[in-house]
Amino acid sequence: MANLKIIIIDEIGKMECFSQKFKDFLWNLLSKPNPLLGSISLKGNKFIEKIKHLPEVRLVEVSKE
Repeated sequence: MANLKIIIIDEIGKMECFSQKFKDFLWNLLSKPNPLLGSISLKGNKFIEKIKHLPEVRLVEVSKE
């Protein structure tokens, strides 16, 4: 695990989900053993909801409070 690189994705949102190329790329990243840190839309389409419900995904909501 010491040699794994952390993958950071700035946003997984509604507009990004219009790109099949992006979605395919993201699924490929999610299948890797690398830790992934990303921001994801609170509300979204089926693709976003599917990511949120993956067993290995941990969601942390960030707010102004």
